[in-house]
Amino acid sequence: MSAPQSVDERNWLALHRMAERVVLRGEPEGDERCEGCTYYLDPDEALSYCWNPQLRILVGAGWWCRWWEHSPRVAG
Repeated sequence: MSAPQSVDERNWLALHRMAERVVLRGEPEGDERCEGCTYYLDPDEALSYCWNPQLRILVGAGWWCRWWEHSPRVAG
């Protein structure tokens, strides 16, 4: 296994700052999970792209962020 490179540190710092800004969490906020959000591209997948203009990254179905919006595609 090789040691982290400077690009790895820069990428980690950028992701860390973004996660703090968007309050991106690996656990849901109540029933608000990414899979039920209007920005979650494919709610049938465990990992999918979040196309929220503030985020735009790959996220897990059970994650949550502060821009969560109920999707009309999901019952409930």
